[in-house]
Amino acid sequence: MSQPNGPLVDSSGPSTSSPVLGTTISLINAAQILPAIQKHVNTCPMYLYHIKDKELVSRAQLVDRITLYLEERIRLRAGEDPQTIDTLAQKQSKFQDFRIRTASAYAILSHRWGDDELKFGDLQQRDTIEMEKTQGFVKFVEFCKAAAQSDYSCLYVWADTACIDKKSSTDLDEAIRSMYNWYRNAKLCIVYLSASNPEELEGDPWFKRGWTLQEMLAPKRLKFYCNDWSKLYPGRRYDVVRASHVAPDDASSEDPQSKGSYFDVDTASDCGDTGDEGIYPVSEVSDDDKDTHYGPQKKMSVSEKLTPEVLRRLVEITKIRYRFLLNYDPSPANARNVFQWVSERTTSRAEDMSYCLLGLLDIQIPIAYGEGEERAFYRIQVECSHHVEDRSLFLWNGSRSRWNTMFADSPSAFYHPKAHQGDPRSLSSNCLFSSHSARNLDPSFTLTNCGLRIMVALHDVKFVEVSTNSERHTYVLTVFKKGDTKVNLRWRGDPPASDRVTARWKVAVVGGFGDNNAPFAILLRERATKFPPRYYRLSSAVFDEIPSLSSLTQKPPKTVWIQ
Repeated sequence: MSQPNGPLVDSSGPSTSSPVLGTTISLINAAQILPAIQKHVNTCPMYLYHIKDKELVSRAQLVDRITLYLEERIRLRAGEDPQTIDTLAQKQSKFQDFRIRTASAYAILSHRWGDDELKFGDLQQRDTIEMEKTQGFVKFVEFCKAAAQSDYSCLYVWADTACIDKKSSTDLDEAIRSMYNWYRNAKLCIVYLSASNPEELEGDPWFKRGWTLQEMLAPKRLKFYCNDWSKLYPGRRYDVVRASHVAPDDASSEDPQSKGSYFDVDTASDCGDTGDEGIYPVSEVSDDDKDTHYGPQKKMSVSEKLTPEVLRRLVEITKIRYRFLLNYDPSPANARNVFQWVSERTTSRAEDMSYCLLGLLDIQIPIAYGEGEERAFYRIQVECSHHVEDRSLFLWNGSRSRWNTMFADSPSAFYHPKAHQGDPRSLSSNCLFSSHSARNLDPSFTLTNCGLRIMVALHDVKFVEVSTNSERHTYVLTVFKKGDTKVNLRWRGDPPASDRVTARWKVAVVGGFGDNNAPFAILLRERATKFPPRYYRLSSAVFDEIPSLSSLTQKPPKTVWIQ
């Protein structure tokens, strides 16, 4: 591999003066393009690395570079004719968003950190002789080459190891909060699988890291590279677009030389979980040409441009459904899915198991390293509960939070292996809870200073042991005015500790409880109970919640109340 000539960084900053641009700088400002440039740059990473100039560029320098790019574009096309300059400047204003994105296009790296990664300070020094011997240096150089040689004309690159000033707590805090958006706004995300070839893809540690989950879901475009920097499943380029482009009337005059046609397909509902519908080949047209010829591209319904083979492998390895891989929409409504996806992943710092989820959930909490994994995850769950009426947040199997027994202590509690599922007939389905009281529950819940206040419906359940040697036990649900309903749940004696159901809550009835199974409010108190984790007795009654994805960990009593 050829090494770059000279240092990685040219310490001289960009020039802001040009003898041929004096007449256009006022036009750029008059057209209100400069505020748009500044607004866009604030959504970019704090530092980008310019591939050609080998220079680390700050946001302030990026504003200068974009301004010069737009001015040069006007001047080169207009010559010395002031009237033409004025016309093009006004037209530049019309297409300002696309030109600004083109002038600041960057590729972003997703990878697993090694022991000798290139650091922020390394990009600021001139002597690279010693760095050239490290794997981190080689990785960064190959990343720059891949970005420059891609179909997306990236001028800049960004890598989390080298482009964040980790000595600045302010920069680090902003990076953690903005990471999802930085990956989302990148022209291209290059994924480097350092320990894999196509045959052993599923074993790569990249699929087990917490931060790489958002790095897989956020980008609009992904390119995968194996350990030798060869493309994974190289092939035709594929695009899926949500809606057809509408070309402005005068757009063709901006770039009359079109290299080919672009397939515009409404495939928002076609990209399902069962096939490749909605994935169409695209002719070799650069994104800049598409922006110029067709005007603004509407929101893409894919997170990548790659072959369907890679998409299938991602589904197989991650167990994440097509619709999320193709077009993930960050929201606290996705909390349960996100917790399940990250449940088998790890991070180097304990708190990062929660902080890496902020962008995926579109929430914000203070970053406080040192608080511990359990406290950080508790705050994540509480913040999600403030925004959604999703009771599945409380459906987990594992250890309880010390701060509220309704919440799990870590994402691993949301892991549900298919091999340990219970009976497929869910206890919360309408066919079982068919009384009017269960159907008309108030879906809201409130986290108070005393605990979680939530409305539930209780139904009398009589336990019947079918056989002492049987692997199943039968519950009989006596639903008010609906008779008895039998539900089978598997019981495996003593399942592995990781699969034990311990999400049981310390509760107190606060009103509305009677013989007719009417809805009533319960208060799920804070702090862990000293009672056994599965049951809490109150007035000779047993209150319990058994999720459908569960295995019983001990023989229940003859009669219980079940939600």
